[in-house]
Amino acid sequence: VDEFMGGDFMINGNCNASGSLTTMSSTSSTSGTNSEESTSNQGFANRCITNLLDEMVVKILSNLDLEDMSTCRLVNRRWRALVDENHLLALSFSRRFHYQRNPQTINRYHSFTRGWLSDFSNQGKELVEQLDSLLGHRHFPEILFFGIAEMLSKTKRLICHDVCCVDHEDSVNNASFSPDGNYFVTASSDETAKIWEFVAGQWQEKCAVFHSGSVNNASFSPDGSYIVTASSDGTAKIWWLVAGQWREKATLEHSGSVYNASFNSDGSLLATASGDRTAKIWEVVAGQWQAKVTIQHSQCVNNASFSPDGNHLVTASDDGTAKIWGLVAGHWQEKCAIFHSGLVHNAHFSPDGNYLVTASEDGTAKIWGHVDEQWQEKAIIQPGSRRVNNAIFSPDGRHIVIACDDHVVRIWGLVAGQWQKKATIPHGDWMNNATFSPDGSHLVTTADCYTAKIWGFVAGQWQKKAEVYHFYDKSVITANFSPDGSHLVTTSDDDGSAMVWLLKYAGD
Repeated sequence: VDEFMGGDFMINGNCNASGSLTTMSSTSSTSGTNSEESTSNQGFANRCITNLLDEMVVKILSNLDLEDMSTCRLVNRRWRALVDENHLLALSFSRRFHYQRNPQTINRYHSFTRGWLSDFSNQGKELVEQLDSLLGHRHFPEILFFGIAEMLSKTKRLICHDVCCVDHEDSVNNASFSPDGNYFVTASSDETAKIWEFVAGQWQEKCAVFHSGSVNNASFSPDGSYIVTASSDGTAKIWWLVAGQWREKATLEHSGSVYNASFNSDGSLLATASGDRTAKIWEVVAGQWQAKVTIQHSQCVNNASFSPDGNHLVTASDDGTAKIWGLVAGHWQEKCAIFHSGLVHNAHFSPDGNYLVTASEDGTAKIWGHVDEQWQEKAIIQPGSRRVNNAIFSPDGRHIVIACDDHVVRIWGLVAGQWQKKATIPHGDWMNNATFSPDGSHLVTTADCYTAKIWGFVAGQWQKKAEVYHFYDKSVITANFSPDGSHLVTTSDDDGSAMVWLLKYAGD
């Protein structure tokens, strides 16, 4: 920007010492649009870009973050047109929330999303008209996701319709959607996992897969063509989709219960965490899945997960440690150990891989940052609870939601390089879990009071948007949004069910 603007480019009349861009906050930009100061800013901005080609301005603006882009759009009439015509807000949104391209986005739009939007509200119908005219646009996925996120953020009232109920004979430990949203899988203590498919507007049971022990976890590969199930029978099984049927592909063995199994970002590696005090990294060699590395702990390993770039792995153990492993010259090496005074339930990387958060029985969550190839402790969060059940990043990596063994969830945010407490959200009973929607504008919390609650970020505050129920006095353990945010799946460890909810709008 400095190169093209000669170092004189400013918004709100401010430049730092180097002459680089300093933006207004969204509040000041909105409130001051019609003021003398805004008029002066617009005139200054108009003068600066008068002689620049539209193509050059678009390239400059397309590199800005979402908040900066929104500010620029308010400052200059010409910029507003360029931003809107080139859908630059959608591109900035996509960068911020790390959306991945999916070749089935268009198919999903026609088979479900379009109808859901049309029925959602009048705003949804207007969005469909815009999207229909942009089907050939090369950035259609970004425009689609941005449009849905913007609409949901403005929605005053949500109603969740129960559209599918999956019955198991024992507690349901986990449920998750496929990357394209066309499938979901449930994992149950009744020794089965069930796979459901969205067909002709309805969820239909596709098949059940079996273990000889409780299925603790089930998840999809990044491309959605594989499912891995982790079981107390000492195995993780990989299932693949062939000619429309899910078939067993491989069995990976431990000498104790397998609590968790997950793929890396490109599906080439798989990590398993086991009660046999080990975690293993598996790789396909000559068409067969083989254990490439075995990682030792002194007690059972609860969780193992890869960083987004696949170059790091974190393991969380009952021995009170989380260990970070790095891939160096083709070999996995221990890089850092994080110590707690109680067992570590889980550990998660941020979407950009620069941070890591751990959740522990000792009542703390710890945040670590990756700086100059070293992992350094950045913050210790002590909510005052007996234990932290889960801690997970928002899609943009700038916030962490923490579910504790009490009645509230806490949100921490990254401000000027420091992690600070941002909000406390009361649920009303002992918390089990909390997770963000794919666009980060909504949050779902689960608790022992047989409910899951959806919260929306409105005017700088988290407000309750909707509430869903399982059978009376039954705990809701997990809740996850579908990739497009149109569905929610909740699971219970008491009533043996998973329920899929369709999000709908009801006028005031």
